[in-house]
This record gives sequence, structure tokens and C-alpha cells, in this order.
Amino acid sequence: MSLDRVLAATLTMLAVVATSLPGCTPQDPIARPTSGDEVALRIDRLNQQMADVARSQRDATAGLRPVLEAVRELDAFVAGMRDPERIRSVEDTWPRVDAAYTSVDPTGLRASLVELAVDVDVARVTLARAREALPQTWERRYLDAEDQVLMAVRSYAEGTDALVQVLQRHWPTYGQVHAACAAFVSANEFYRTSQEAVQAYEVRVGRMLGPLAGAQGEFVRFRDAQVEAAASVNRASETAAGAWAARPSGAATP
Repeated sequence: MSLDRVLAATLTMLAVVATSLPGCTPQDPIARPTSGDEVALRIDRLNQQMADVARSQRDATAGLRPVLEAVRELDAFVAGMRDPERIRSVEDTWPRVDAAYTSVDPTGLRASLVELAVDVDVARVTLARAREALPQTWERRYLDAEDQVLMAVRSYAEGTDALVQVLQRHWPTYGQVHAACAAFVSANEFYRTSQEAVQAYEVRVGRMLGPLAGAQGEFVRFRDAQVEAAASVNRASETAAGAWAARPSGAATP
């Protein structure tokens, strides 16, 4: 599988996961509890922290997506430039590829994932305290479902962090590839045939193709784990959304 396809699939999964957390959307606010309703207060506090988790996840996704898109664009460009049938049309896409790459930097991506993991841990503490005070009723079922969501999000954060570390580790390779592509395009040399142009391009990037292939292979391995973690978040979120929808009388407590 090419890195272009790997990153496209990862980008799609990121978009799905970023909107999947239940119980924390503006369209479905929790009923405000009365001052004497301790159970509702606990659930309200948890749902607010679930909203913090969702917000942190959106922030992490927002930072990661353009970096993945830039790498995907560069990978597609390299593949197209090595194809005599496509090199002419692909070369015309360089301004877009160049702009995508030069506008991103993966250096700070891990910070937002650490923040996400911390928000998850805080929410799980609140959830555990609420569980101790609740009877074996709807609230307990809802808390159990939300705990599964939080554990899945924690695993997702760890898997995404591993993917980010791969990005950071191989970023110098992408930098070299980007510089070689820029030099080839800016040279604006004339080639009699597309095959001749491909051969000239291969001279520019040839020594980098091995490291680039290694980076692509590592992306595939870490992407598989990250996508499975994202799918687990989606499954847990569906269960929790069902538990929330089943709350008696549309309120936080019976």
C-alpha cells in the first residue's frame, strides 16, 4: 500500500473520530441538576469533562491533519514524477504540493496528544467517584459505557502519538525529498521525452528513495494500530450514545 493511500485512510479516520464522542454536543445538553441532586451533579461534571476530551481531540486532529495531508501530497508527487505517462501533469501540481509542505511542522504535535491523555485521565477519576455513589440503575450503565469510551480514546491518543513520532523521526527525509523536488522543478530544463524527464528526476531523488520507502513501510505498521484504535472509539461511542439516549424521561436521572 502506498503512503498516499495510507495517509488518506488515516485522514478519513481522524475526521470520523473527532466527531464521535457522545454526551457532549451543543445540540444535546445535559439537563441542569438541582442543588440537592448529587447524582445529577456528578453526571453533569463528567459530561463537562467529556466535552473537554472531545475538544482536546479536535485540537489534536486539527494539528495533525495538515501534516498528514502534506506528506500524502509529497508522496503522490514523487510517485507521479517517476511515471513517464504522468510526469508532465504531475509536475504542474508542484505549487500546491510545495505550499502544503512548507506550511506545516510536526514538531509540536505530541503536546496536544498529551493534553488529550490528561483530559481522559481526569474524566476517568470523576467517573470512578460518580460510580461509587450511584445505584445499579441507568446511571451505572451510562457510566460504564462512557468509561469504555474514555479507555478507547486513551488508546487512540497513544496510537496517534506513536504515528506522530514516526512522522517526526522521518521528517528530515521528507525535507530532503522536498528540496530535491523543488530543485528539479525550478531548474525548468527541457527534455525531449517524458522518459528522459523521468530519468533526470531519478538522478535528483535516487539516493533518497530507499529512506523514503522505509518511512512508508513504518507508516503502514503504525497506521494499522492507530486505525484500529479509532474504530474502537467509534464502537464505544455508539454504545455510550445509546445509553445516553435511553435515560429516563430525557433527564440526567430518573
